[in-house]
Amino acid sequence: LLHYPMHPVQCSAPAKKLNIIFLVFDTLRYDALNARVMPNMQRFSAKTQRFSDVYSGGNCTQPGIFSLFYGIPPTYWNATVSQQRQPMLLDELHKQGYQFGIFASASLLFPQFNKNLFSKVKNLQIDTRGNTSVERDRRVTKLFSKFLNTRNSKKPFFSFVFYDAVHNYCEGGSKQNMSPFTPAIAQCQRFALTTKTDPTPYINRYDNAAHFLDQQASIVLQQLRAHNLMRNTIVVITADHGEQHNDQRLGYWSHASAYTPYQLHVPMLIYWPGMTPK
Repeated sequence: LLHYPMHPVQCSAPAKKLNIIFLVFDTLRYDALNARVMPNMQRFSAKTQRFSDVYSGGNCTQPGIFSLFYGIPPTYWNATVSQQRQPMLLDELHKQGYQFGIFASASLLFPQFNKNLFSKVKNLQIDTRGNTSVERDRRVTKLFSKFLNTRNSKKPFFSFVFYDAVHNYCEGGSKQNMSPFTPAIAQCQRFALTTKTDPTPYINRYDNAAHFLDQQASIVLQQLRAHNLMRNTIVVITADHGEQHNDQRLGYWSHASAYTPYQLHVPMLIYWPGMTPK
């Protein structure tokens, strides 16, 4: 049995409850959030608390998201799934009457976030329609916009927006993620990658996917501004893990292949109304 938390947590609801939104990019490495690749997020970062030394609790999605929300080692994953135990944060938000808007491009059945992280969220949308990650990511942005328009404006909300295009940057052959950065690899051949493979076409295709998601996330921020919500909404921008492009010339590519900074170091921006950026 889980003993989580180890001791009773005491939390008093604030007089002014802030909305909370997590914008999470699957597989976004720390140095990809820059002025060239993600100019909108880079500009927004000037208004945030910028954390430069954040390392994920794992080198793939399951442990990365788990550690982000639970704050305990991801070796407890099976216990939380079998006991359908959600994080303490969401426990408290439920108690305080928050609305939940959960929008994930990838299925919440793999990993089984429907069995732990969001196990208590009513009417949870497990899958998002779309044939590719790009299609689903665009739909996720639209679903969040619809949520803002239909929510109960008298109640605070918690939202989780999880984008997937960077994770699947090789998807779609030469039909997507081919610009603006070139040359980009038209057909990824991951099983043929070696220590001598030129990483540039892969890096460019990866950066193209990140550039696309920068635009999607910018729309989310524009929607918050349009609803006059930036004055009472916490915005967390981060990733579940990074991605490696043979940076060390040791043959490590992608993720879930090594515990290196390239696979673990992730961006973390926190916009908190009234808090001085630093």
